[in-house]
Amino acid sequence: MGEGKTKTRSRMPEGTIRDRLAHAADTGRIVRSVYARGTQPGTYRDVRPLLVNELKMTAHDLAAGIAKTFKLEAITIPDDVSGMEAYDPERTSASWTDPSQSIAQNFEGKRAELEAMGWHVELERDRIGVHGFFQNGKPRKGASTGISYHEMTHDHIDLDGVEHYRKAKKPYYVWSKRWTQARSYGKMKSAAAAFMAEAKALAPSLDGT
Repeated sequence: MGEGKTKTRSRMPEGTIRDRLAHAADTGRIVRSVYARGTQPGTYRDVRPLLVNELKMTAHDLAAGIAKTFKLEAITIPDDVSGMEAYDPERTSASWTDPSQSIAQNFEGKRAELEAMGWHVELERDRIGVHGFFQNGKPRKGASTGISYHEMTHDHIDLDGVEHYRKAKKPYYVWSKRWTQARSYGKMKSAAAAFMAEAKALAPSLDGT
């Protein structure tokens, strides 16, 4: 199996960046690439290309654990990454979050940024969701991605049928229409980073970071 994994990133065919990424998408190869845009420009990351067109690549970002979209013009495939910094999904601009404040307090300052991405923002004390629009300009009912905070979680039901709850270890829930199920986080900054990444990835005018 070790030999198979080595071959996954080796012997990439010669040609343009697009040709090499398209070949990887066809064969399921993992590509170690450098992205010059996004939140950590110039860092390298391992991706599994899924779809490549003339301008962009959709790929599974192994470090982040999600699919993202990257502009081909900002991608390079180096022969050696020695001395280069690896992309770290935990190191994001979500350092602006304050865990002592509610979701509403944390994201009020992000409303304009989200609206600039083309979203309708619905913000409550313990929840934020971003919605697309119908052609008539009205926001869609379901949020494309969002965060909710649940301090308590269900524990058990006793013999008398009484439900008991306990304090949640991971009280922040992030959902996205690209995911099959919501993801839970113990820290506000991690949840905020995942949400903002999804908001950017799903916004039609922006590319993945």
